[in-house]
Amino acid sequence: MAKLNRYGVTTPLEFADKKESWVRSRFPLPTVQTWRELNGIPCIDTSEKAQKQSICTSRSFGEMVGDFDTLKTSVADFAASCANKLRGQHSVASAVTVFILSNRFREDLPQYCNGTTITLETPTSDTIEITAAATKALRAIYREGILYKKAGVILGDITDASYLQRNLFDALRNRPERNLLMEGIDRLNHHYGLKTIRLAAEGGAKPLWRPKSEHKSGNYLSDLSDILTIRI
Repeated sequence: MAKLNRYGVTTPLEFADKKESWVRSRFPLPTVQTWRELNGIPCIDTSEKAQKQSICTSRSFGEMVGDFDTLKTSVADFAASCANKLRGQHSVASAVTVFILSNRFREDLPQYCNGTTITLETPTSDTIEITAAATKALRAIYREGILYKKAGVILGDITDASYLQRNLFDALRNRPERNLLMEGIDRLNHHYGLKTIRLAAEGGAKPLWRPKSEHKSGNYLSDLSDILTIRI
């Protein structure tokens, strides 16, 4: 920063060694907060930030989907991905939103879009619970006779899992065991590859709704079969 340089401060260490009163008398609040962070004084409430964020997984389908069962597999897949991300940041969520859209570029077809939210009594990161809620939400907004082009799942009302209090009237009586089950699934998927273990509701490995990828670039750095061959 040019203003710091004018005061002879050229490194973060030199800036951190200044007195706070010196910084406050010469710079605005964001710079004072930077000085505090450099000196180990937190200025950002990370727990509040976690409560405000949401997790979304959505895709445009490779082929339009009309039947409920196929649409349900896509929503189940998205819900599982959201739950996995949720556990990855050690959080839980109590709001599950599902939305579906028809193809707005096909004006010759009936158009429809809708979404709804299911609120869970106990915040969770359990894939089975979240997928069940997402399926329930989908049933509430699904309409026959529509060809759908996109769907998505959003998890909201996110909190840190360590702050979760047990609910005496929790409908899921074996929650500790289910948490261990989720941890075991995550370990297996991390070791053997994503989606190695998945719910039956997510369908097969290559569902019809999967986005087309005939022209995607190869995984040159992670897949031996995609390594480029150069002929000299």
